[in-house]
Amino acid sequence: MTSTMARLIPTENDFRMRLGRLYDDMHRERIRAHEKHAPKGKSCEQMDWTDRDWLPVLTEEVSEVARALNDREPSTRLREELVQVGAMAAAWINAIDHAPKMGDAS
Repeated sequence: MTSTMARLIPTENDFRMRLGRLYDDMHRERIRAHEKHAPKGKSCEQMDWTDRDWLPVLTEEVSEVARALNDREPSTRLREELVQVGAMAAAWINAIDHAPKMGDAS
């Protein structure tokens, strides 16, 4: 394993140092998206995990990543789009984690 590869593997000991900015950015993106879409009644933060709109929202974010790659956008722009993908995926996971666990196998 190269030293570059080793730096990319997260560990419990260096969580905040290495991943803190990433997760902070995703959390801020969730807040930004909620503030933008909540007045229209379309915030993902208010959707049940079973809502059929999750997949189109996430797919739209992934398509923006594809567009940034196709247009050869700078890495900073690509990162912004990937943060948005991560934020929407995290919001969906959060909706699952906080939903009543009816019908799940235990």
